[in-house]
Amino acid sequence: MDFKSNNRYFHRSYKMLYAGLPLAIIGGVVVFGKFFRWYIHVQNAFTVMFAVGIMLVLFFLVSFPRDGEFDRGIKNKIRDIRATAEQKITALEHTPHFGDNYLAEGFAYGEGTCELKRGSDGIFRTDIYSAAQLIITVKRLYVYSMRFSTVKDETETDFAAIEFDSIQDVSIKEELIEVTYGKKHGAVRCAFFCIKTDEKEYSFITHADSLADTMAKKILLRKS
Repeated sequence: MDFKSNNRYFHRSYKMLYAGLPLAIIGGVVVFGKFFRWYIHVQNAFTVMFAVGIMLVLFFLVSFPRDGEFDRGIKNKIRDIRATAEQKITALEHTPHFGDNYLAEGFAYGEGTCELKRGSDGIFRTDIYSAAQLIITVKRLYVYSMRFSTVKDETETDFAAIEFDSIQDVSIKEELIEVTYGKKHGAVRCAFFCIKTDEKEYSFITHADSLADTMAKKILLRKS
């Protein structure tokens, strides 16, 4: 993951734009207005000024990481999460029969996050991302989870083997979390894949969609 690029995503510097825009405007007015067309050296100087200004503006536009680039870094980070989970399961069951699986993932909001930006696609992105791979086997429900920073090298992982008999309930819960971006305030609707057992309750950030609902029903069906 490119942490420098991700930091620029949240903290865009406008220095190149502020420097390049005046040079491009002044140089362009003089060059295309042909105010000094009889003074070739002066005309050349303003031509160079115009070119430098345009280059600075273009570099400003292309140097800023886009939403898609930011998201690709996250996808690369979690692309092996299922394989890692299966390796851990195999170490316990030796010859497991893998059944249904589901990846619960999404940005974390509120406490623990330091950065927040609303992308051009309307999605609020933060410096913390969560991913949890759920896998059903004949014996148990397994969850391998990751919580990591998108702006620095910090990753937390956990692995849980949940006995079906201990599961009390599985549900998808939604809630509104207050967020602040710039001078604006708003609320982000978040969803959590919740597994309640006899000992504890697990909660993983996810998307409230049919895939999450289907996985929850399959876990409850396997329990029954």
